Amino acid sequence: MHRLDVGFDSAARVTVPVSIGGKGPFPFIVDTASERTVIASELAEYLQLAKGRRVQVHTVSGPVISETLLLPKFEIDGLAQAPKAAPHFAQRNIGAMGIIGLDVLKSQRIVLDFRRATMAMNAEPSPAPNWEGESILVTARSRLGQLVLTNAGLGPEDESIWVVIDTGAQFSIGNETLRRFVMRERGLGQRQKMDLISVSGEKMEADYIVVRRLRIGGMIISQLPVAFADVHPFRRFGLMRERALLLGMDVLRQFDQIGLNFANRTVRFFWSSREG
Repeated sequence: MHRLDVGFDSAARVTVPVSIGGKGPFPFIVDTASERTVIASELAEYLQLAKGRRVQVHTVSGPVISETLLLPKFEIDGLAQAPKAAPHFAQRNIGAMGIIGLDVLKSQRIVLDFRRATMAMNAEPSPAPNWEGESILVTARSRLGQLVLTNAGLGPEDESIWVVIDTGAQFSIGNETLRRFVMRERGLGQRQKMDLISVSGEKMEADYIVVRRLRIGGMIISQLPVAFADVHPFRRFGLMRERALLLGMDVLRQFDQIGLNFANRTVRFFWSSREG
């Protein structure tokens, strides 16, 4: 097991210290919904990294073609990783010096401990010895390496939905199919408009609505703010016609600890009360 202290960016997303070519460490966001590790263009220029081939990158707004840069001696808190060819985008759009994606995470057992501000790799989730609370293990499906939860429901009638764990998203995002279902419910608050910005800089407009009830396994989350837009991941996962939600850090950080086992396709949540 390798346990490291984590930081948080301005959007409250988890960052880990990354060294490249013996320089650093630099804060990289842990993103369970990004298929690739990404580096900020400004950092790549500072490190004078060699260019690689061009690749297609799937962003929130859609697929884009990006040049890659070669990351030699790539380490997360001193733990060596295989050399990477990483796409690069502007730091202002990433929100950090880079992103750790599924190309690194998919072979790991990741434990995010928000109480202790740590992340453990190749570990099993376990709270502090004096911890008092509850936990639940939820079985997931794998779609293109993503952990997708199917034991979930929305609203007073507990209508089934698909939930994707997305630690790289500041907000939870629902698709248009889910929005139409939510809008049929009574007692919703006023809708607001907001912009979603992809790592490549494109903007998408979204409706921001408070959803009254979300169930994941036997756990209930009340008054959940959701940004609604048909972002590209729903299309890529084949979830455009299904009620689906990207569960972002605004919700995930409400838990004490989350264990993500990509190999066994399970997610374990720990929380101090059933209020979420």
